Amino acid sequence: MNDDNERIPVDITPDKGNKRDNLDVVVLEDDQVLSSADDSDDTDPHRAIETLKKKLKMEQEARHEAEQRAKQADFQARRASHEVEDTQMHLVANAIETIKRDNEILTANYAESMRNGSFEEAARIQMALSQNSSNLKQLEDGHVRMQEDARNKPTPPAEPQQPLKPEQQIDQIIGQVSKPSAQWLKENRDRFEDERTINKMFRAHGDAVDDGIDPDTPEYFRYIEKRLGFKQDENGGSPMSSAAKPTSRQSAPPSAPVNRDSGRSNVAHLTRAQADTAKALGMTEKEYATHMIALQKEGRLTH
Repeated sequence: MNDDNERIPVDITPDKGNKRDNLDVVVLEDDQVLSSADDSDDTDPHRAIETLKKKLKMEQEARHEAEQRAKQADFQARRASHEVEDTQMHLVANAIETIKRDNEILTANYAESMRNGSFEEAARIQMALSQNSSNLKQLEDGHVRMQEDARNKPTPPAEPQQPLKPEQQIDQIIGQVSKPSAQWLKENRDRFEDERTINKMFRAHGDAVDDGIDPDTPEYFRYIEKRLGFKQDENGGSPMSSAAKPTSRQSAPPSAPVNRDSGRSNVAHLTRAQADTAKALGMTEKEYATHMIALQKEGRLTH
């Protein structure tokens, strides 16, 4: 270690009633660190607001999906009702045509029986013709009523269109706009999390045109981004310029606080990086955790 670095004296004398020698150290992996950081920082108002926003968004999406399922179920039920009625009308129409064909055959057989003097056969045929005529009258009357009911009923419902997700809407818009606007949408597509932001973008476009700003210019994109609340670069440049785009960094996962476990008073947590640091310094994990706890208590190291 460099002698020019500031040396911080650390008192690691065990506190009264605190059995430091019995301290257990638990090394947390990265996924556990993220989970621990999310759960332990309930007092951070910004994190609480973001959590509430996420919950609200999930509830809105769940409610929207439930509404869409209800609409789809209602459509299926109404369509099934119309299909049943159509099927019944076809069955009645087919029955009418069948009886008419039977009557033609019976009429021809009746005439043949009369010519041959087969009066008993002719009588039986005449009875069948009479019964068919009665059945035919009932079917035709019923068919007329069914047709009238169908005319008076509302038009069968059209199948509800499934709403496009925001990313699908952006893909659709990309295929309809100019090349610069399409490139801007591709670079900012992750920022359009809901339909409200997309609608706001269209309103901003209309206002920009009304203000005399030419589309697809750096000024135009800066105007749109400002209206949408997108963070711009320090020079106010447009993201359409590669020089204007800030270099994105992969933020490191938050460090897990070296503190006592809420359920056990003699457990301290170290991240994998902290455990590796302890090893590089030639310290045991317990020694490193003890020093960290002492620094935190003195206010020289934040959690």
